[in-house]
Formats: sequence, C-alpha cells, structure tokens
Amino acid sequence: MITEVGGTVGDIESLPFLEAIRQLKNDLGKENILYIHVTFIPYIKQI
Repeated sequence: MITEVGGTVGDIESLPFLEAIRQLKNDLGKENILYIHVTFIPYIKQI
C-alpha cells in the first residue's frame, strides 16, 4: 500500500491522516512500514 499525506504536517487538517498511518503501523508492525519524507527544493537556473 502506498499512501501520500500532502501538505504541511503541522496543519490541523492533516491530523486524521497522520493518525491513520500511525494506527496502520500499530496494526501491521513497524517492520512492515516505511515512511519516506519528501520536500520540494526550488531551483532557479541562472541566466
């Protein structure tokens, strides 16, 4: 299962989704879960 939780982690709107993936870790076991944190790094090409 691949799940994306977008937005800012501190936003209150994402709390139900973060709680769901926390519970998924408890149900499946931490050895069966992989969290990947990705961030956007803007790149401005110089002329």
